[in-house]
Amino acid sequence: MHTRSNKQFVLLSAIAMLLVVMGHVNEPLLTFGGLLPYYSFHIALFLFVSGYFYKEEAQEKPGKYILKKAKHLLLPYFLWNLFYGIAVVLLRQCGFFIGNEPSVWTLLVEPFLSGHQFSYNAPAWFVPALFLVQAANVVIRKCLEYLKIRNEWVIQGLYLCLGFLVVWLSANGYVYDWYRIPGRLMYMLPCFEMGKLYKEKLEQKDTLSNGWYFGIILVIQLLLNAFCAGVAVSVAWCNGFANGPVIPYLTAVTGIAFWLRVSKILLSAFENSRFWMYFAKRAG
Repeated sequence: MHTRSNKQFVLLSAIAMLLVVMGHVNEPLLTFGGLLPYYSFHIALFLFVSGYFYKEEAQEKPGKYILKKAKHLLLPYFLWNLFYGIAVVLLRQCGFFIGNEPSVWTLLVEPFLSGHQFSYNAPAWFVPALFLVQAANVVIRKCLEYLKIRNEWVIQGLYLCLGFLVVWLSANGYVYDWYRIPGRLMYMLPCFEMGKLYKEKLEQKDTLSNGWYFGIILVIQLLLNAFCAGVAVSVAWCNGFANGPVIPYLTAVTGIAFWLRVSKILLSAFENSRFWMYFAKRAG
């Protein structure tokens, strides 16, 4: 049975998709005057939603879980990657020299290194990265089970340590080429766990009035924009961390929190829609 929360998170996913599109076309409307830059949280928002739907049952058979995610994410990604590779070849016959030549490297390897191999499908870099995050998460959690570590706050703390470390490594020039693969993983895992932590520990306590809720976010964002050297970061290239290790995750939290409450407010207008119920069945 799909709960109201499931439907809210389906709506939140749709909002995240819209924000990514607006970010890529440089449409600042939903940044509210630059107060909430898309690139300070929109990747984290997708990871948050994915983490929310993670179920601990996956740890019983991690191999089966990883195979399922590979079929769900990697198989369609590689098929579309092949399509774009063919498109690059055909367009070159018409004088459009955009993207790299199709090869084993650009079809199977480069998607994990950069994901920008054919240019046209560059925004899809997130798909193989998300697969690696989901695979790494279930393996790490399985290992933590053997150590009797199951507390979500502890897991969040461990993941944040990895995130802080990769921000430091990136700022000092150690995250590039092949190192970008573990770099992305380390940066993205805390955002994925935020979704799981919210579902398990915080969702039932999310009852603050809208006035106080948005007021707190507004004050934090005003302070961040006033005292930080730009809060947008590049998760794809794992760089742009101009404000140390804490600020990127703080802006991820405020951006997620803002749109999480917006989706909650908007839910009443969408929860009885057959369109949204269709997607709710796919998300649950």
